Formats: sequence, C-alpha cells, structure tokens
Amino acid sequence: MRATGIVRRVDDLGRMVIPKEVRKTFRIGTGDPLEIFTNGNEIIFKKYKPFAAIEDYANDVASSLYDVFGHIVFITDDDTIVAIEGEKKKALLQHKTKDVLPDFYDKKEEEFETAKKTITINDESREVQGYVCVPIHVKEKVVGSIIVLGKNGAVDTSTLQSVRVQARMFKGQLESTNP
Repeated sequence: MRATGIVRRVDDLGRMVIPKEVRKTFRIGTGDPLEIFTNGNEIIFKKYKPFAAIEDYANDVASSLYDVFGHIVFITDDDTIVAIEGEKKKALLQHKTKDVLPDFYDKKEEEFETAKKTITINDESREVQGYVCVPIHVKEKVVGSIIVLGKNGAVDTSTLQSVRVQARMFKGQLESTNP
C-alpha cells in the first residue's frame, strides 16, 4: 500500500471527502458505489466492480460469441478485461483495458467496422478483419463493453446484432446486482 500524504477529517455525520486527484486516478465519479473492507486496524475503500458478481456469465458470453462467430472476444468493465475468448487469456485477463486494447478504451458509443484494420493488442500491432465495440450501459453510464475482433472472416451485421443483444442482457444482469 502506498501513502498519499493526504489526511482528511471525518465530519459529525461520519463523512469524509475523497480528494479530487484520488477520484480521478481511480475513475470514481459522483454516485459511484464503493466497497468498504477492513484488515486489522485498516479501513480499505475499493471501487465496487459489478462484473465480479457475474464473472461466470461474462465468461459464458465470451465463449458463446467465439463459438458462434470464431472471432476474438473481449468483455471489459469500466477499466479491466474481465473475460476473453480466442486470445491468450492468462496474458491479458484482469489487465487494464487501456494497456491491452488502447484503441477501444473509454468508448462511449457503438463502433462497427467491416474493413481490415490494424489495431493494437497489448503493444502489438495486429490486423483484424473488422470489429464491433458495443458499450454496456447501466443507469445511463458506460460500465463496460463487448469487443469482437474479426479473426476467421470479417465481422458482419449478424455479429453486431448478437453483440447488441448480449450488451442488453449484461445491462439486465448488472442492474439486478448493482446497489
């Protein structure tokens, strides 16, 4: 654990302000849920990760999309890769999306490309036969995405439609588990 040098006081209602720099670094926005843990005499705040509750579901979706289309599938939460199929799982799983897939990090809108394209996967340039990137929205906030990269043939509109359906299913799963 690293000290920040920042000290805050707890007010009469038990509240404490998390400094803006810390919120920005950890991408904590207004209204974001935090989990509270204790470890001996320490209190630890962690950004709540709703995908942790549905990890098996994410793996099943990635596996199903790969089985049907034969393309590489990544499922991310707001900053981490949570499921992969068709690529080196151990090397990439639980890594930061911005490090592994910088071309798709922080996408707020759907993207669909059918032409061959060179993208970066884990600092390595790769040619893919198109891609689909569909953000997963919960309560009007992007909480993750499903990214499909064309591998065995180009992505097409049926791939796009299937990924859209899965993103809606994730929304339902996450809304039922999100505080």
